[in-house]
Amino acid sequence: MNYIKIITILILLNLVAACDRRDYVTWKCQSLEQNDVSFSMILDGANLNMNSKNFLYCGSLGPYSYFDENCPSDIKESKINFEQKLGILVVSQKKYQCKAL
Repeated sequence: MNYIKIITILILLNLVAACDRRDYVTWKCQSLEQNDVSFSMILDGANLNMNSKNFLYCGSLGPYSYFDENCPSDIKESKINFEQKLGILVVSQKKYQCKAL
């Protein structure tokens, strides 16, 4: 019976430790409209850093994540949306193709 308690405690500790993990990914983004515009952005947990500005994670709908300085009540109105699997970043209706570094 003690083994069951020990295993349960170890599983719970692993779950709590997994919740504390933070992803930190640097992306290189290139404009889809003008080839000469490029920049780097960093996804750090629930925050996005771009051009030395921090944006808060406002939520997700399907594959899209939304970010803004102050999250609006309707997350679709956020300044930034990002589809991580395709690397498509939209900032104020301008599209960029991003690749993880």
